[in-house]
Amino acid sequence: MKGQEKYNSPFAANLRELIAQKGTTITALAKVLGISRQAVSQYADGTGQPNVDKLAMIADYFGVSADYLLGLSDIPTRNETIRGIHEKTGLWESAISTLMKDHLEADCETANFISYLTVNKKISNLVGAIKRKNEFSSDAKALKVDIEGGYYQADMQALFKMIVSDLFFEIIAGYTAKPGEIMLDYKAGESIG
Repeated sequence: MKGQEKYNSPFAANLRELIAQKGTTITALAKVLGISRQAVSQYADGTGQPNVDKLAMIADYFGVSADYLLGLSDIPTRNETIRGIHEKTGLWESAISTLMKDHLEADCETANFISYLTVNKKISNLVGAIKRKNEFSSDAKALKVDIEGGYYQADMQALFKMIVSDLFFEIIAGYTAKPGEIMLDYKAGESIG
């Protein structure tokens, strides 16, 4: 069991994942680090650990932070701003990067729309409905429903889609496109809903 624990250490697991994601090999990484293939293999199986210099080189090679490699952070980026935003909000790295790009391009529409959704009090209803998706899409594709003494067949997945769509459109009903932009086939400045 002790060997299995080492194999599953955060560093070893993250290293193996990064090697696979990059489509590289232990041999290629060993060449970059200037060490033997066996040493890198030991890093990947958890029986060996790199020194600080090699850890920094591995982080550079994969473009991740040393904290991520060591399992101290669940977000790979080295960008302190993105890491801080992720830690405070839980937003994904890709979402933060998209919002930052949107902001730099002075468009900000994505950020504005997400901000609107975030502060909308009805969003919790939508999130709750999405969390309950399994209740609506259980093994049975159809269910008999008793409505005022009559039995009707109901496709549960279709019912779930209808509920989520209705909730989402209710939420965005108050969102107004700014002059010069078109959203969901509505004209600029026209209230959606």
